[in-house]
Amino acid sequence: MYQPLERATGTLKATIRGSQNRIGELYQEGSSRLFFPKNFSKMKECVVINTAGGITGGDKFECSIEAAEESSIVVTTQASEKVYKASNGSAEVEATFFVRKNSKLLWLPQDTILFSKSDLSRKITIHIEDNSEFLAFDQIVLGRSAMGENIKKSNFYDNWKIYKGDKLIYFDQSGWKESVPLHCAGLKGIKSYASFYYVGAKAVAYEQKLKNMKKDNENVYFGSSLRNDCLLVRMFGSDAKAIKDRAIHLLLEIWQVDTPNVWKV
Repeated sequence: MYQPLERATGTLKATIRGSQNRIGELYQEGSSRLFFPKNFSKMKECVVINTAGGITGGDKFECSIEAAEESSIVVTTQASEKVYKASNGSAEVEATFFVRKNSKLLWLPQDTILFSKSDLSRKITIHIEDNSEFLAFDQIVLGRSAMGENIKKSNFYDNWKIYKGDKLIYFDQSGWKESVPLHCAGLKGIKSYASFYYVGAKAVAYEQKLKNMKKDNENVYFGSSLRNDCLLVRMFGSDAKAIKDRAIHLLLEIWQVDTPNVWKV
């Protein structure tokens, strides 16, 4: 008799409070863990760890992190998130972030690598209050570049929502079913794409700095726009590493933010 494979699940909830960035609440279950490495920064670094070592069909992960009461945190991941070939339906990943008044939250995960025949449904929701600041970076890599993999078959559903107060200021729903649309205008000839999302008082100044920068080089192209108080930067190209290097450059030059320590390992 056929026995379905056991699938990985993980639930993570955390609240960081006050200017001293104290842990107010921490709940972790299954394959999800949150680690707080020591550093000398004013921002508390929070590292999300998937102890299952990756994601595949049927897995389900939920993460909710709140920056409360004038706290300042950067949230990242221990390593690239690998989405393996699915044999048991879609993997579901849902992340929710709350940035309370006078707080700052940076969501800077490492890249997500989609393997051939992977199946991922992802929902990311951000709630931002007045006088707070939020910055996110997200990179999708199409296949294992080091192994020369050309991903053609895959399912990917991606949903982003950003709220400022009660107002939805950004919504994006994208992805594909069964076949990666590598020949469409948006994905033609590329191996990776990435985005920055910024909401805060300095959005106009940051947009001007971006406009003054050179928009492309040999491997990476990018553009920016500011609408509904949300600054969006898109990057794409044929070299995933070149995109990550460009992202590191933008973090330093535009936002004056150093990369999380786990990025440097």
